[in-house]
Amino acid sequence: MRFPYLAVLLIFLLFSGCHTSHTKKSTTTVADENQSTQTKVQNQKIFGAVQPPEECTLMNRKKFVYDVMHDSYLWADETKEVDYTDDQRYPDEETLLDDLRNPRDRFSFIMDLKAYNDFFEAGKNVGFGIFFEPLVEDINSSAQRVDALALLLVYPGSPADKAGLKRSDMIVALDNRTIDEIYHDETLFNHYFETSEPITVQFHLERSDGTEANVSVTKAEYDVKSVIKTSVSEVAGRKVGYLLFQSFVGSSEQELNTAFAQFQQEDIDDLVLDLRYNGGGYVYIARQLASLVGGWYSSGKIFNQTLFNRKYSRYDSVTYFYDYLLRQLTLPRLYVITTGMTCSASELVINSLRASAVGVEVIQIGAPTCGKPYAMIGGPYCDKYLLPVQMKNANADGTGDYVDGLAPVCNSKDDYLHNFADPKEDSFAQALYYIENDRCKPVVHAARKREKQLLPPVDTATFRSRYGLY
Repeated sequence: MRFPYLAVLLIFLLFSGCHTSHTKKSTTTVADENQSTQTKVQNQKIFGAVQPPEECTLMNRKKFVYDVMHDSYLWADETKEVDYTDDQRYPDEETLLDDLRNPRDRFSFIMDLKAYNDFFEAGKNVGFGIFFEPLVEDINSSAQRVDALALLLVYPGSPADKAGLKRSDMIVALDNRTIDEIYHDETLFNHYFETSEPITVQFHLERSDGTEANVSVTKAEYDVKSVIKTSVSEVAGRKVGYLLFQSFVGSSEQELNTAFAQFQQEDIDDLVLDLRYNGGGYVYIARQLASLVGGWYSSGKIFNQTLFNRKYSRYDSVTYFYDYLLRQLTLPRLYVITTGMTCSASELVINSLRASAVGVEVIQIGAPTCGKPYAMIGGPYCDKYLLPVQMKNANADGTGDYVDGLAPVCNSKDDYLHNFADPKEDSFAQALYYIENDRCKPVVHAARKREKQLLPPVDTATFRSRYGLY
């Protein structure tokens, strides 16, 4: 791929940033807009100051990362000067990036280019098809023993799904190795979870009903569904739609259209949007989702304001909600389920709809979000993809300072022992209670021992943990 690195940034940004005219338009026309925007941006060679290296030596790769962090990085003016040629201190560009990151930045990272294209463009992944969180003996202990991995999500159609694994299962051993041994050994953890090698692993599981099982699972490629689950139920005479949305990727567009077509056909009164594990993705998909919810309330209004660093402030821009989408609902109120793993584009949807000018009331349920009011489109180089924070976001009110996360209106826990959209699941039950009573349900935590032992998400995480892909 030979084109200016930062031209790619603007291409992706403007995919979602073009203000549509006040004419009827479905999202099927977005691809055409994207192509014309791409041509325009490439012709202007915007941000051509830093280009990917022609020869992919270690020194050239490190120089590229170093230059980007001093050029388009949101905090470029504050990025320190270091000797990136020092191979002992910086054996690879990942180590260099970690050292150059601003103290406010928990998010910039580098990932494999093939994995980027597979996931973000094609909606595919190679792995077991699970997402989990560690269970620890003592969350306050300096020497935490990882007791098990709680399965939070199993992707439909994945190897794990076909092998019968399900949410609420607990992985207590792999190939007769304890989870504590694997979790504290980087080589072992990478072998089992971070690589795409087609290994076959014996899972020792404890089920929520107290039974145990040994299940063999082989890593393989599977489709990463964005829409994991939809349902429609009735509460107090109101039809309530439910959507578990997992990622904002290229394949999400059609999945969202299909889901909202169902909601339109069912003529739902309320929507519960579950973003509890959604780590983000493309801004133009966030714009689509928010526009499908807001409908005529949000039509033509400001969706997002994008701000660059001082050097590139002339490219600050405003993105608007879509004027018309065939599947839009036009809801005056939206219920959103969040956790500390709700990040980036997920927060963008919430923040944009919350703006006073939009007119949609957002009832957030669960726990505070991860706190990423930034965009990190980045670009490819060699066989990798660099994703530095390069922009910050703000809604129509100018609000975009949620670095500590977006706070919920109603608190609830991530009740992984119940399935999604189960009226007994704590967060969904809280949403149903609010729909019926117009207020939060009193929180009573008298739960099982293990429910209190989920280790909170770490600040600096890998690509797979960011997006819930193992």
